[in-house]
Amino acid sequence: MGYEDFTVLRVEVGGRVCRATIDNPPINLLDVPLMVELDRLGRDVASDADVGVLVVRSANPEFFVAHADIGAILELPRKPLGEPPAELGFFHAMVDRFRTMPVATIAVVEGVARGGGCELVSSFDLRVAARGRAVFGQPEALVGIIPGLGYAAYEVELQEGVVLVCFTDGILEAESTAGHEFSQERLLSVSAASSGQSVEDLLQCVQRELAVFLDDRPPHDDCTVLAVRRPESP
Repeated sequence: MGYEDFTVLRVEVGGRVCRATIDNPPINLLDVPLMVELDRLGRDVASDADVGVLVVRSANPEFFVAHADIGAILELPRKPLGEPPAELGFFHAMVDRFRTMPVATIAVVEGVARGGGCELVSSFDLRVAARGRAVFGQPEALVGIIPGLGYAAYEVELQEGVVLVCFTDGILEAESTAGHEFSQERLLSVSAASSGQSVEDLLQCVQRELAVFLDDRPPHDDCTVLAVRRPESP
């Protein structure tokens, strides 16, 4: 099967592995052209008996997919509320295909994967995230869009000993008296330094660091952190 005539994807196949690189500068915006080509890629790979593995990564080290094209979303026709649709919508069907195709799917994330990009990555069988560089988020909630593409549910298995840290944006945007933000880098640094401790101690370390950063002033936004560790086998 030929993988030609892509414009915002670079696709090559060899040794039963299809490698696709997202190249939609400047920030890999999830716009209509990219969604159409991702849909075509999924259909082609799903029907190609010579491909056993699909690997998707980005040509931009800063962005896997920055976010969906808000302008395109605003142009969608408004439909009155009624019965749920009988079939999945275009975008939902496109990402679900990567989850259900008879091929191992791997997303290599070295930068930001937000909004629709986060949903896309969640549909893959395996996500390889660059430590200290990969960022996952769902900012669509801030503009009234429910994350999860209609409550799609996926399972992610944590390796033994891995700590999952979830947080609200109020943590990152907390400002010091000098006007500097607490930032994701600072949170990652504190979490990594405390990762060998219990999750309770990790959360206390984050709380102390934030209090010192704010000079014990109350934050201007909600600051919530949740940490979960998968225990190691005895």
